[in-house]
Amino acid sequence: MSPVRHLHNAPVKEALIECQFSGIWSRDFSEVCSELAGSQGRISDLFETSFLLTVNNDGGETKFDPSSNSRVGKRIDFDAARQVLQIQRTGFTFSQLEPYGSWEKVVEDARRLWDKLSINVRELHVSRLAIRYINVIDLPLPFSDFNEYFTAAPHIPPNLPQGLNQFLIRTVSPVDTDLIVVTQSLSPGDIHADKARVVFDIEVVCADIAQLTNSTLIPTLNRLRDRKNAVFFSYLTEKTLEMYK
Repeated sequence: MSPVRHLHNAPVKEALIECQFSGIWSRDFSEVCSELAGSQGRISDLFETSFLLTVNNDGGETKFDPSSNSRVGKRIDFDAARQVLQIQRTGFTFSQLEPYGSWEKVVEDARRLWDKLSINVRELHVSRLAIRYINVIDLPLPFSDFNEYFTAAPHIPPNLPQGLNQFLIRTVSPVDTDLIVVTQSLSPGDIHADKARVVFDIEVVCADIAQLTNSTLIPTLNRLRDRKNAVFFSYLTEKTLEMYK
């Protein structure tokens, strides 16, 4: 594992903090969302769409039609800060888009919005807390071996052709009271003349629901972030990290 340190040009495309909860809203949901948006936020509706798939066994046309389309929450875009807040009656997801600054700023801004929301929910119970970092690693072409850049690279048996232009690797690992989900992927559309763009997605979920209270959220988030850092610096070689120092 490479030593954990701050990368001034971290390859983070989006950093998310997600909280699922239950409780009784004491105020109008839309009114609370408007307060959260303030003068800087741009509000739009979140929709959930269900589809009906009809397969004709006689060889006729297969139909894929929307069966319902309902509003499930609000999305607030803070364009100047490159931040997005998605709110449902049982969900809170805060996103920091690139350019990514620091974890301290992300968790401070997320906590400020969460505090404004949570005071409007009685009998609040947090059922899920997670962080997720979606990184995009630009690998300069040409290169001969993914192991130059990743410590857990895709592997093709040596007796087979070694060309590779698409892969998807997903691992789920329990660590103490948490769950770590790592996804590495490359698609043909991410290969260009001078680089291959590998998506390196790390999600860390708190699996110990009993410990999740409003007062333990920040310490728990910091623990999840530490686990995320351990994964990030374990998967990338020094050659890769040098590109983002």
